[in-house]
Amino acid sequence: MAQKFQKLRRTGERQERHEVRVLFPAEPLLHLMIMIEMDSIDESRCLLSLWRQDDPLEWPPARGGLYELSVDELKRRIDDVIVTSESKWSDQAISVVLEFVVARSLLRMSIMGLRKERGSGSPRPRVYDCALALRSLERMRSAHWHRF
Repeated sequence: MAQKFQKLRRTGERQERHEVRVLFPAEPLLHLMIMIEMDSIDESRCLLSLWRQDDPLEWPPARGGLYELSVDELKRRIDDVIVTSESKWSDQAISVVLEFVVARSLLRMSIMGLRKERGSGSPRPRVYDCALALRSLERMRSAHWHRF
């Protein structure tokens, strides 16, 4: 990246931007948890639930939405949910964690490949803007995994 700025003769501007940039603190955190369950009858359908923490000192957050949709619509709906959450959080200078709790069949879904603002001309990977966590729904529902 530094080479690209040097080629464009923008190293001074880059340095200025880094000097005035305000980093978000590591604590407290805002959480957005997205849970995806597969439909027990139709494998092409799923249920998306979300919990959004709007106050970093309030835990647990209230359940904020429940959507029944096709698996093909999943990435677009996830993007919509995250953009809505970011709009709600826009006045807070707090770090964010996106947690995904997904059915085993969806664990291969690349959350690292999720893009920000998919509708724009230049979508950006979400992993650049916030921490991402991926959890197995079946594991969370199994008591024998909770001992440790």
